[in-house]
Amino acid sequence: MSAIQAEREVGERPGWRAVAMPSEHGGWGLTLEPVLLGLLVAWSTAGVALGTAAFIAFLLRTPAKLVAVDVRRGRWLDRSRLALRIAIVEAAVLAGAVVVAIASAGWSWLVPVLVAGPLMAIELSFEIRSRGRRLVPELCGAVTGGWSRVWQASWCSRPRSLCGSEGPRFPPSDSACARWRWAWHWSG
Repeated sequence: MSAIQAEREVGERPGWRAVAMPSEHGGWGLTLEPVLLGLLVAWSTAGVALGTAAFIAFLLRTPAKLVAVDVRRGRWLDRSRLALRIAIVEAAVLAGAVVVAIASAGWSWLVPVLVAGPLMAIELSFEIRSRGRRLVPELCGAVTGGWSRVWQASWCSRPRSLCGSEGPRFPPSDSACARWRWAWHWSG
């Protein structure tokens, strides 16, 4: 084995990993940190379901985008088949988590998802055309993420009369909400 072959083998990722695992290093923390912090502060079935749904949606984006790009380009490769299988499994898990979240917390948490839907669609349309790093899709992603955090913080800051003595019944899924719950707990 030559040095070039050994170097190439070390640098390549396994097929399933290249298709299933997002390569964005910041997305992992932006997705998991609020979920884990929220669950540490206020554990709930709805929180676990919403956290699972958020994480699976983050994972689903990679194989779904790969399949969409390959279909748009009119090609179907081995990686396309693998990505489709992974996307189907992840979509099924996502659907299950959404059902559990609806059963546990009701429908109100879907408001930011529905409002952000058009912006996510714009961002996805750019991603499919391999233009995801342009200004418009980047702004759509920033607005979508920022707006959802504002909504979560406003939900968590509802007065006690609306929330009961234990604070908001909605599971915190953002750092601001988790901090609010901590302050709520220690304020009396």
